[in-house]
Amino acid sequence: MWFVSLHTYAGEDAKNVLLTSTGFRDEAPEPATPGKAGRSEEDPVWWASSVCAGRPQIHTMTVGLGYDKVLAADAEKIFRAYVTDVTERRHCTDVILPDSSDFPFRPA
Repeated sequence: MWFVSLHTYAGEDAKNVLLTSTGFRDEAPEPATPGKAGRSEEDPVWWASSVCAGRPQIHTMTVGLGYDKVLAADAEKIFRAYVTDVTERRHCTDVILPDSSDFPFRPA
């Protein structure tokens, strides 16, 4: 079982990232759009974007339901550290991170 999942999608895959949906609403999963950043309205999932070697990148952090409360104080720090590490190693540009107000997770 995982508590936190961090992942980066590149190129064409980055254009089709859908944030997970718990199914509490009758809506389709939300897209993580290149050139933007934010969080899911329904689930503890955040995304950031960047451009690496001319290709879009989507960086995500998904926290297991319930664990978002355990990590509430550190979720932003963890995600920003992950995105910074990936984008610096890959020499990415145009890094867009979620606003501080997107942390901690609060369902809409």
